[in-house]
Amino acid sequence: MTVNGDSNVVQAAQASWRRVYRVAMAILLACLTTLVFVDVAHASEPLPLRQEADGAWTKGDFEDAERLYRILIERGGLDAKEVVVAYVRLGSARAILGKRKESIAAFRAAAVLDAKFAVPPEAGEKAVQYAQVARSDMSKIGPLVFEAQAPEKVDPGATLAVKTTVDVPHVPMVARVAVIAHVMPKGSKDGSPVDEGKAPKELKNSEPPGASGGTEVTLSPMPSEGGTVLELEVHALDKFDNRLATVTRTVTVRSIAVAVTPPPRKKPGVSFWATPWPYVIGGVALAAGGASAYYFWLRPTDTVTVGTVGVRTR
Repeated sequence: MTVNGDSNVVQAAQASWRRVYRVAMAILLACLTTLVFVDVAHASEPLPLRQEADGAWTKGDFEDAERLYRILIERGGLDAKEVVVAYVRLGSARAILGKRKESIAAFRAAAVLDAKFAVPPEAGEKAVQYAQVARSDMSKIGPLVFEAQAPEKVDPGATLAVKTTVDVPHVPMVARVAVIAHVMPKGSKDGSPVDEGKAPKELKNSEPPGASGGTEVTLSPMPSEGGTVLELEVHALDKFDNRLATVTRTVTVRSIAVAVTPPPRKKPGVSFWATPWPYVIGGVALAAGGASAYYFWLRPTDTVTVGTVGVRTR
């Protein structure tokens, strides 16, 4: 009996220990899971601002959407299409929130770049009405007109001048004109560098537009190798550096032939027989020969004959 009682106590203790062990493991697993989730939350990067703004719009959180789209615009770096979308969403959110004046202002900014922009259906009738008012207002001055001119060819090492114009009514919207030249190595195809692992070099410069809308942006120096291609991007930027309009141009560095001066030509040698010396020598030889012949022909012989010598006495 005593043995059985002790056995029961041991079994009860083991069962109790097992329960404590299971509870402890559950707590440990819960802690580990929490730590894993916390670590993942800290490791994950925040959503890009554009996605965050779109997410707020999709969820119907228009107050947050208005705030995020405004920040997106003010952060800058958007291209023309992205600028239009951001202003349309901003104007629509403001229309939903009952901000008529601010909504029309945002729609006007979109109409400058694209008068045919579409208002999201979920924005409601008020947004459509405000957008129409904005289109009507901006139709009086028309869309933004931006032009750029650049020479097709430029000399090696020279300065490239890009002339741009902005229509006068929209000059206040354009803070500066930026030119970016992507220098493509000679022999590149379809705008890709010969060495695919090496990014093309860039030349950059910017200038504010003049009161009449005209400006000249220069880049220098040009590459020294003839045949090098420059792909130009000319941007009209707002005060936030958003690209309101973009024009592209292609410029090629002119190949200049280098004139090689040949070495001075040597005068051809004159043959001895072409000089007067053979005649001089020949004349001297003939004169000497004639004198010799004359001497030998007329000189007295070596034999002398003496006649009879007469002797007379006194």
